[in-house]
Amino acid sequence: MLRDKKAVHIQASGSVLSPGSALADLEMGHRHLNAIMEFFEVPSFESIFVEGMAVDPDNASAIKEKAVQQAREVARSF
Repeated sequence: MLRDKKAVHIQASGSVLSPGSALADLEMGHRHLNAIMEFFEVPSFESIFVEGMAVDPDNASAIKEKAVQQAREVARSF
């Protein structure tokens, strides 16, 4: 249906919920959107997780900077 489209999902959370983390089973937003993108046959679905700032507030600036860098890289691919 949308085979020529690309999508990016930016998700922020105070905890670490990304795939592979201890709390990944509790994450619903990304999994829901991923299912929708698969249903609509979107071939490129990128995700950026801005997470862990509540768990590790001393590294909040680094966490945000990493997400900004990831967003720039994704934008170049579009």
